[in-house]
Amino acid sequence: MSNTPSIHLVIPYLRSPLALWEHDFGFKPQSQYLLPFINTSVAQAVPVQGLEKTLLYISGYPDHDNLPWAAIRYAFDTGIRPESVTEALLCADPVYLESHLEGVNLKQVLKATPEEANALLNTLNTHLAQDNLQLITTRPEHWYLKALSETIDFPKTSPASQALGQNIRDYLPQSTNLYWRRLINELQMLLYTHPINQQRERLKQVPINSVWLWGEGSVQVSPPSLRLVQSGGILGQIMAFYNGCARQPELGPSDALNQLLLVQQLTEFALKDDLESWQQSLNQLEQQLAWLWEKTQNSAYQITLYDTLGTCWISPPKQAERSFRQKLASFWAHKH
Repeated sequence: MSNTPSIHLVIPYLRSPLALWEHDFGFKPQSQYLLPFINTSVAQAVPVQGLEKTLLYISGYPDHDNLPWAAIRYAFDTGIRPESVTEALLCADPVYLESHLEGVNLKQVLKATPEEANALLNTLNTHLAQDNLQLITTRPEHWYLKALSETIDFPKTSPASQALGQNIRDYLPQSTNLYWRRLINELQMLLYTHPINQQRERLKQVPINSVWLWGEGSVQVSPPSLRLVQSGGILGQIMAFYNGCARQPELGPSDALNQLLLVQQLTEFALKDDLESWQQSLNQLEQQLAWLWEKTQNSAYQITLYDTLGTCWISPPKQAERSFRQKLASFWAHKH
């Protein structure tokens, strides 16, 4: 990462749905700042894809191949340092899967009540005990699968944020051991008939019909790079904790030297193909970020916008631009 004062702006689903929407609906987005910023900035490949991997990359995390999010999130939940987590853990997020003619889509990551979480985990743990596995929870929406034996090797997984809205076929745990996919099917069967889900359906609530396993591995120690995290909900809180830095719950002006602005307002509407709400949310977001464009017109900050799909767009610091232009003008004056 550069030593230049930086503002890292992460906005999933800013560009990704636009080509499809233009093709299918003739949709042309209106944007005062963000899309013009992309068009006038330098595109650069990022060595990671996915929301959580992008956030760790911005934080200077050295291992681009792995995503030990279970240890990081568990450390946040319990108040210990991520590198001190000794348990072998996977995130086991409660989710709703929707079947269709072409397969099964991950539709929603859910929040259970404490009572629901306790009842569901009690049932599932009775089944898991025979395999030296246990589901634990630190908060109703944060479930973890814990290995009770050192001989258990967790599979390679994909985060729920990448699979959201997609056919899960390409995002299921990758392992030569068929046990893991069989286990997921067994847990789904237990959840399907559980009284908690029957109750949720009576209340017109989406059932918790599966768990999403992801985030394996232990955390490597790396020096934190961020000074401030803005917005982002629980993810913003986790990133501020991981970097040991300040957090600002809402987007707003700040003079911090290295900031992360995490924006997820567009995600829900993009996944629903709700073009009108997506555009309204983008309009509101650009109003919230107006200070950013004003601030950086005459500052030394470098702005980098990430789409979490392996590309970022970089606008060099204005002072650097002016210095370059001044040197170039001086060079040509001296030559002539």
